[in-house]
Formats: sequence, structure tokens, C-alpha cells
Amino acid sequence: MKQEQQENIIKHGLNLIKFFNLSPETDPLKLCKSLRRLENKTHALTLRQCNEGNKETDEKTEKDILNKVDKLLNFREQNINVFINGDPRGYALKINSKHSDRLREVGLFIDWGYFGIIAPEF
Repeated sequence: MKQEQQENIIKHGLNLIKFFNLSPETDPLKLCKSLRRLENKTHALTLRQCNEGNKETDEKTEKDILNKVDKLLNFREQNINVFINGDPRGYALKINSKHSDRLREVGLFIDWGYFGIIAPEF
């Protein structure tokens, strides 16, 4: 199982590299692990916001998270809309559905709303 999981993570990382036009020297495993840590942090934040209802105090944290994601994926320069999903029942870091055709073409995971999943759990 561990080997299959690692292969899936690497494949997803390669798909991210292709979608975001990252350098071919980018390590897909390291990229996915970094994004997964940010996903977990963001998910915990959205869950807390849902339970406590105090989103205003977390705006700086959200901005910091998106800045870190941008540092990894360079999405802003490419005009790709990456956002934090405020619904804690799903993945927190997503790509806008207006990119759904390209998401499918590259092989990235999408949810029922056609939003791209940046850091799925394998």
C-alpha cells in the first residue's frame, strides 16, 4: 500500500507541475507534502471558523497560507484563481471551476462543483 500511495502522490505532483507550469526540476513528492501540510492547516482553520464563527480574526492567517501556496505554485502570476474553501466538510485549498476543462485535461482531481483539489489525501 505504501508504494502505491507514494506513486499516487508523485503522479499528482507531476500533474500539479504541468498545470501550474512549474520547473521540471520541481520535486513532485516534496511539492505535494508541502501542499498537504498547508491543506491540513487550512482545514483546521476553516473548521474552527465554522464552529466559532469568527472569520475576521483569521484573515491574516488565510493571506499567509495563500502566499505560501503561491510561493509553491506561482498561481497569481498565471492568473489562476486558487482559494480557501470555507466549508470544512471538503478540501480547503481549491482551484476555481473556470479552469475545469484544463484540470481534467491535466488529470488533477476535481470535486462535484468542478473545483480543482490541490492537496488530496491519498
